[in-house]
Amino acid sequence: MPRHLREDWVVRVPASSANLGSAFDAVALALDVHLEVTVDPDDPAPETHPGVRAFRHAGGVGPIAIRARFPGGRGLGFSGAARVGGLIAACAQQDRSLRESRPAIMRTAG
Repeated sequence: MPRHLREDWVVRVPASSANLGSAFDAVALALDVHLEVTVDPDDPAPETHPGVRAFRHAGGVGPIAIRARFPGGRGLGFSGAARVGGLIAACAQQDRSLRESRPAIMRTAG
């Protein structure tokens, strides 16, 4: 049975670049632009969005908005940020700590 569902959360996940010369796809750099996931019944993301799909997979319920401050398809980790953001958002909604949820998030995201 889910815990109390919180509605006062915002999840921010940074864009990233893994195109770092000879360390391509082995080393990444977090950037100072973010993707945000929030509760927003007035402007929900479509159910087909990778962040919403991850949110649902992790037990998230209700409408969420996903706003990226960086474009998708440009090598900035949009789909990964959206998926991780959705997973963390479900934990936030269920009032689970990131510390207790981290192993499950890592298994699911990987």
